[in-house]
Amino acid sequence: MILKNLKSLIRRYPAAVVLNFTGLVAALVAFALIFLQVDYELSFDKCHPTADRVFRADKTGDETLFRNIFPRGFADDIIASSAHIEAGCTVMPFMGEIYFSTAKEGETPAGYKRELLFVSEGFIDVFGIKMIEGDSHALEGPNSVIIPRSLAENLFPGELALGKLLKTDAKYMELPREITVTGVYEDFPSNTQLGNDLYLTVGDVQKGSYGGANFICYLLLDEAGNAEAVADEFISHFDFTPYGDWLN
Repeated sequence: MILKNLKSLIRRYPAAVVLNFTGLVAALVAFALIFLQVDYELSFDKCHPTADRVFRADKTGDETLFRNIFPRGFADDIIASSAHIEAGCTVMPFMGEIYFSTAKEGETPAGYKRELLFVSEGFIDVFGIKMIEGDSHALEGPNSVIIPRSLAENLFPGELALGKLLKTDAKYMELPREITVTGVYEDFPSNTQLGNDLYLTVGDVQKGSYGGANFICYLLLDEAGNAEAVADEFISHFDFTPYGDWLN
């Protein structure tokens, strides 16, 4: 009966039926797109098991692009400032894309380009990164780098990536000529601020410096509710006087 009525409607009002059907399809597509976008935003950065306890340090009252960019010495002081901070790390996101190569014995070196970020050793613990090769100590040694699983499988198919050397262009600030793969991490999904990049241990780069600001500071707290207490504790104990308005 329903099918018969539908056929009758199509015969009598073909234009109206087509328009209504098109409108229904468009509405369903729009709903699906909105749902996917909302789901993407609500789940952003939630892939990290520590997501609800990770905080980024910002300068209060600063609405500029650089409100969360600090000198390394200052960022390290923040990390060491409270017993509520289980782990902390600094991230230098300004290296950009670098050229690097791998060379197997008897083969022509294969060249690649990839984004590289300097990070301190607490990076893996702060974000609870899942390691496929290596462990949470992978960034403790000099010139250590961790790479995503997808890149490891591309660079070293059928082999362990751990211990492999990558040769860099070394034209960039503080970039070593050779870096060693000390860990392989599970690829991050698209809805996180962390990219599937090279993460190189920062070592002593700008250690103790309160001059140029190049670092983002992330903190893993024992409880999310202690964030305000951590901020108040740091502000009340740190001597801002020598730096004027630079770090306030």
